[in-house]
Amino acid sequence: MDQFIERFAKEWPVISGAPASFGIAVAIVGTSIWLALRWQYGARLTHRDDEIAAYRRKLDGASPDEAAQKIAALEKRLDSFTSVPIEELQRNLTHAEAVARQNQIRQLVDQYLETNTEPPADAWLNAQLEKLGKTWHAINKGTHYETFEPARWG
Repeated sequence: MDQFIERFAKEWPVISGAPASFGIAVAIVGTSIWLALRWQYGARLTHRDDEIAAYRRKLDGASPDEAAQKIAALEKRLDSFTSVPIEELQRNLTHAEAVARQNQIRQLVDQYLETNTEPPADAWLNAQLEKLGKTWHAINKGTHYETFEPARWG
């Protein structure tokens, strides 16, 4: 710090001898720095504003909390749909019958998974279906359960 003060004291006669030139030089350097920073941060702000506008368009003006609620509602609605393996429909079951079977299987599997970590064996699942008076059986195909009528399909 002492060196800076000492150097400034030596240069002061030059600065005081040409105050207009020094003032213009300081103004040019200051303006150049200001313009460079404005350009750099202006581009960032413009990009940020564009992203915000895009999110607002996508969210239809909803706040983040409202958007999270909409997403949760859509996920819940999606979970309510029951997929039916094509094999079920190819066996001349109506869609309602196939959905009812898949829902019954889902309930039994969920009940089993409350106390177990692995999906139930087919024998356990079919025993539960028989207890419920069902005449059809189910086979775990890995990604879904396929149902069949033992009397017709063996």
